[in-house]
Amino acid sequence: MKKNVAVLCGGYSKERDISLRTAENIIDNLDDKLFNKFKVLLGKDKVFSCEIDGQILEIDKGSFGLNKGDKNIKFDIAIISIHGTPGEDGILQSYFDFVNIVYTTASSSKMLMAFDKYMCLSLVKNLRLCKVPYSLLLSKSDDISIEEILEKVSLPCFVKPNKEGSSLGISKVAKEQDLKIAIENAFKFDEKILIETFIKGRELSIGVITYKGNIVALPITEIISKNEFFDYESKYSGETLEITPAKIDFHIEDEAKEIAISIYRSLGMIGLTRLDFILDRDNKLYFLEINTVPGMTEESIIPKQIKAMGINFGELLTDLINQFLKK
Repeated sequence: MKKNVAVLCGGYSKERDISLRTAENIIDNLDDKLFNKFKVLLGKDKVFSCEIDGQILEIDKGSFGLNKGDKNIKFDIAIISIHGTPGEDGILQSYFDFVNIVYTTASSSKMLMAFDKYMCLSLVKNLRLCKVPYSLLLSKSDDISIEEILEKVSLPCFVKPNKEGSSLGISKVAKEQDLKIAIENAFKFDEKILIETFIKGRELSIGVITYKGNIVALPITEIISKNEFFDYESKYSGETLEITPAKIDFHIEDEAKEIAISIYRSLGMIGLTRLDFILDRDNKLYFLEINTVPGMTEESIIPKQIKAMGINFGELLTDLINQFLKK
């Protein structure tokens, strides 16, 4: 019997549009012979809806069920493709635990921990697997002194929201007079922000997945942005060069993959993730962040890495669904 798969998309974060594109690509690649596919939209009004036969139906929040006439549709699993909140910060995961629906990410607490950049960097630093950039955490309520910030973090630096994805709200600051504007911009996206040391080097992105019962690191991608850094425009407008597999020494590749797998395991991740690093001039790896609901559009890194490894995307999705259903 076919399983009913809800592909969740939309949401109310700044990454809504990317989520919609991610969901479309997932739905296109799900096996029609094995699954009944439902695109479930979470609106900005926080209402779940699904279009069936041209009719938009609201999903019952109490059960996450769908009524069409006298027919009740019960979902077997939810593929979460909502980037940012509430897909990556544990909110949806808590809800699905409550209504007893299987979902395709780590648990609520693990997702929240990974989504908080400062907390995640601190945890990875304590693992002593690799370096992490120095980060200063600021709250909107803090009495912010530019002079005090520059005593702790040298220029150039990055200013970024503590909880946000797709490089939204991030600025690279090279001049002191630009720091205040960058801070104000970052606070538009979050109540807490990071001032982070700039590490000069090569940007590497590593997909880590659970596939056929094993934790696997995908071929590494080197990201060479035409802009100052791999910002929102670069990620989704093609303004970047992505080399998969990255042209790096095999021993660095092996080390990077081992570190990525160890972080994935230590943070309690499952399913599909992407970890970002900087390889500095001395070939030292710096962990930047983990994306627990990475983009899956046709332009996204993970589908390209999956293809480079020789895995069919549809078969991987089938394996992903089956492993979570078995749990």
